[in-house]
Amino acid sequence: MPRLLLLLLLLLAADANDTRYNGGTCQASFPCGANVNIHYPFFLDNATMVTDGYTAFSYCGYPGMAVACDEKAGRATLWLKGDNYTVLDIDYDNHTVTVADADVLDGGGGGGDCPRVKHNVTVPEETWLKLSTAANDNLVFFFDCAFAAGTPKPPPAALPPINCSGFREGSGMTSFVAVQPDVPPKDSLPGACRAVITVPVLKYWLDEYLPKLNDDGYGKVLKHGFQLTWDPSAGPCTMCENSGGLCSYNQGGDFLGCLCPERSVGNLGCVRPAVSVELRGMLECNASIHPKNHGVCLLISHKRLGMDISVAELTLTESSRDGSGRCVRRQDTAGHLES
Repeated sequence: MPRLLLLLLLLLAADANDTRYNGGTCQASFPCGANVNIHYPFFLDNATMVTDGYTAFSYCGYPGMAVACDEKAGRATLWLKGDNYTVLDIDYDNHTVTVADADVLDGGGGGGDCPRVKHNVTVPEETWLKLSTAANDNLVFFFDCAFAAGTPKPPPAALPPINCSGFREGSGMTSFVAVQPDVPPKDSLPGACRAVITVPVLKYWLDEYLPKLNDDGYGKVLKHGFQLTWDPSAGPCTMCENSGGLCSYNQGGDFLGCLCPERSVGNLGCVRPAVSVELRGMLECNASIHPKNHGVCLLISHKRLGMDISVAELTLTESSRDGSGRCVRRQDTAGHLES
């Protein structure tokens, strides 16, 4: 009876935790700006709670998916390795979020149409967010390049210089931008430039503005941002969410428990009445067991949902000519189980 034992263990584990949580922490949805609604698995950065039995603060959502909402500015901000990214859109059905560098949107480092990116995009390992390889391409920027005598600049056809009227660069220096696959291999540019920065951009908008990339096209592409994805089946959340719960983590990214609808906290998931019905069905016909062997079957229901606790000791007896077994009642300690 391995399947039966496994199911029993899971039910017992889910039922063993008596901690409670503040149900107001898992808000249904919080609008931030014109197009962004924040809800699980994202969470507001100030929506932390203390779960009974734990001293550390915890939250309702996935690690690394905290969002700060500036209601006056109508801007939602996500952090990646300490850098600010403005949330442009969240698609909960397809598990994607589109963000743009906040400095770029504010025209940082140059004119509004000619921004200068200041850093690479680094997605920390501890977050559940990942860069989308399907939706993104990379732009490579070579900033403030100076060439020694006898070292020619790369031809514009191979690597176009940035020629945006509001772009700021060092006196006598040149900056370049290219789509990553178009960067010449073993190029001497990195050693001639003060900074080389690689950033993801959306393929759709890159194709749109590629003809004028080195003019103001690169700025427009950057302002449309890039896409991150998350996988709801990763980690210990699958069982919790399939049982109707929401996952809780502490600020260190450690899984704390499953937040159940009635405000209890399960270890693995939330026990539902349907689980007891499923278990009853498994017990009614446990095939291919020799009729001379006996076993004990347990049926467990969930007291927190107002159901009776029933533990029935059953024995396997011969029920057909082929020797298969079935569970019949031998003793009902609670008096509620029918054979």
